[in-house]
Amino acid sequence: SNSSVQFATINANIVTNLDAIGFRKTDNLLYGIHPANHTLHRIDATGTVENLATLPLDPSLFYMAGDVSPDGKYLVSIGSTGAGIDVQLAKTNLENGAFTTEFTSLNGSTRLVDIAFDPYTSVLYGYDAANRKIAGRNRINAARLAPVFSMSFKLENLSAASLLILPRMYK
Repeated sequence: SNSSVQFATINANIVTNLDAIGFRKTDNLLYGIHPANHTLHRIDATGTVENLATLPLDPSLFYMAGDVSPDGKYLVSIGSTGAGIDVQLAKTNLENGAFTTEFTSLNGSTRLVDIAFDPYTSVLYGYDAANRKIAGRNRINAARLAPVFSMSFKLENLSAASLLILPRMYK
């Protein structure tokens, strides 16, 4: 074996700019937000992209971190300023067809580069680059993500991660 990795394009027409992407296990589809126009997209296994709705997100914020809740009801995304400071949590309903979005203000003390739900406890975790900690919250509408794990090393280039294993590694 030569340990090489080969990638195959499944669909050349996939929208290339999607952030706040999460996998929804209830329908086996990916959901994400286009960064320029805040449209919600759904992607199936063949790479077919469906534009679902334009979300009422703050146009001055960037929604880079996101995940689908374990029950499949919500796409949760974090709205950050141009400086990367988290100021808003957006919870988009994936079940009601209107894709209504609820907002919770955050206190601006974190810079979450990615988030992920623990599928067993439904706790939302994220890597806070500002404080070099794994932050978590039990309720997705709480105004603050509490630090739950300190990192003894600095992760400089963490842009996306499946954080589901981290809480189990550090217990």
